[in-house]
Amino acid sequence: MTSFDVFFKKLMHKAASYIRKPFSYHTAKATLSKLMGMKDKNEVIFLLRTPIGDSVYGMSALEAYRQKYPDKKIVIIGSQKNSKIINSYANVDRTILFAPDDEQYQRILSISTFPRICAKGAKQGVYMTLPTAKRKGNPDNIRQQRLTIFQLDENAPITYHGLTKNGGVTAIKNFEEIKEKVVVINPYSTTMPYVTMPLYEKLCDILVSRGYKVYTNVVGDQAPVAGSEALCCSIEELYSIACDIPLIVSVRSGILDLLVKSNINMFILYENVTRSHCFDICRLGAWRCKGEIEEIYIENKKVLEQVPDRFLAYLERLGM
Repeated sequence: MTSFDVFFKKLMHKAASYIRKPFSYHTAKATLSKLMGMKDKNEVIFLLRTPIGDSVYGMSALEAYRQKYPDKKIVIIGSQKNSKIINSYANVDRTILFAPDDEQYQRILSISTFPRICAKGAKQGVYMTLPTAKRKGNPDNIRQQRLTIFQLDENAPITYHGLTKNGGVTAIKNFEEIKEKVVVINPYSTTMPYVTMPLYEKLCDILVSRGYKVYTNVVGDQAPVAGSEALCCSIEELYSIACDIPLIVSVRSGILDLLVKSNINMFILYENVTRSHCFDICRLGAWRCKGEIEEIYIENKKVLEQVPDRFLAYLERLGM
């Protein structure tokens, strides 16, 4: 990928973020007032954005919130795209799901653009579960949410989704026979779209040389990493696969928040992001992972060049 390609992707990604925020402060304020008027006095509303990661960690305080406020009825407003994930959670009294591009849903999500409106909503039981400000000393999103949005204790329990390992995996041929030698690469992400494909190809080559069968998680017309095979499957099946394989190599993506519960080992790259904006607040360690997690913030070319050696050292630690 040339420097112009990277620049163009950054430009288009930034432009898209502005396009997704077409509503004004007054519209967001009016939408919040409408939501507060519609909910019952003993109800609270959790507002979930469409990305998988936002929905998963947006419900990470569910159990702790239920313990603190047992008499409150919890209403989830989210995307139909994540219906199976959202419906897998216990302790939810009602869900309202919209198509991702539904105008009413986008109008509701416009609340997240304005911190003052979010703060006002939280005081009256309408929670936008995307933190809008960094709390000094407690930078990660999950801890931020528990402390600043729901006013929960630092050691409050974390709620994981209720998806479980299903029966047979159909996306990978003879999966049961080869699962201990399967590794998934996940180089694509909507939030970090600047894929350094040659780097993933190097990591794939290392895995293949050690006898592993490598698959690239792809959607639509995305191309698999050279040396790997395309893996096209549902989120539910990807989770089932993760329960049985030793490793996923991935750009930082919401898919990883979903897979944490499987206890899979993860080698994670943070590409073309700032440390404070993404690396600090999106660290997977906040999920109290049981798998071996290696997270690398690629802040310059020198770090990029060190990744293959760090990957080899990581594989040695795993006994791979």
